[in-house]
Amino acid sequence: MLRPADGKETACAYKVAALNRKRPSILALSRQKLPHLPGTSIERVEKGGYIISNILSTRLPDIILIGTSSELEIAAKAGDKLRKGGKTMRVVSFVSWELFDDQSAEYKESVLPAGVSARVSIAASTTFGWEKSEDCGK
Repeated sequence: MLRPADGKETACAYKVAALNRKRPSILALSRQKLPHLPGTSIERVEKGGYIISNILSTRLPDIILIGTSSELEIAAKAGDKLRKGGKTMRVVSFVSWELFDDQSAEYKESVLPAGVSARVSIAASTTFGWEKSEDCGK
């Protein structure tokens, strides 16, 4: 399952689906008109999940917001508001749990560090798969 958030992510999700020979691929696209989000990346979609915005320091964030598809825009806006309130934030795009699960433990830890337990996932209509966000990076 690939749930891209904008045109950049959709371009790579299509490429991933077309080249994938290991498992079936589904592109779940929104009917909404979605903006191109700062920090999204064509190249990083292949990792399944990646950071779109981060604190500008070496310390761990207070909170990680995780979004997918159209909900990534909500996560990005919430992250901006919380940053203005003094919180250190990280916003993560999750296009595909399956692709993220294929990554090395080091990569998963770099995106979702085990030392950050305050995580909020934003997804429409379902909690399926999000229970993993508590264990990612461990």
